[in-house]
Amino acid sequence: MYIFIPFANNNEKNTINGKLFISFLEMCVSRSDSFSLNITPGYWGKYTRLSRALKPYHIATIDTQKWFGYNYNNIPHEELRIYMHQNIYKSTPEVIAIIRKSIKEIFFNRELNPFANIPTQDVDDICFFKDGKMIMGSISHERMLYMDSEVFPLDILSQYGRWKYENTFFPEIPEIKSLII
Repeated sequence: MYIFIPFANNNEKNTINGKLFISFLEMCVSRSDSFSLNITPGYWGKYTRLSRALKPYHIATIDTQKWFGYNYNNIPHEELRIYMHQNIYKSTPEVIAIIRKSIKEIFFNRELNPFANIPTQDVDDICFFKDGKMIMGSISHERMLYMDSEVFPLDILSQYGRWKYENTFFPEIPEIKSLII
């Protein structure tokens, strides 16, 4: 697995934005059959422009306490064990144009989004899947981005920034496989 290096040597933030972000989305969509967006806490039950625009591509919503980078099952206080709402969508070339209208950067950085000062950002943590297997996972607020090294070779990824290899795998998310296959 390749892990994106989110900070430069001088502690400046590295990201994938602008035309590179569009190219990155195109690459992920072309290698996947579905993707997920986490509904940001505080927006549950509300849908903004992006969620409404993606509705024709919506496959399902999964309510879960465990997802890539999150495990609310292990929290000792039961009242804090929230359920996350993951919207699952079909990966098609049309979704790229929809996403790029609202999101300008892989980590959904509000400073780079056009709606920074108004409450319209209802999603984050985009992940891509192929045949029920996660091939790309992100945790926006942590600036974490992971890519399956069997699907995305380093010579292709290197155009989007610096990466390091780690011998690890994405967790199984059985709900995806049953929805997609």
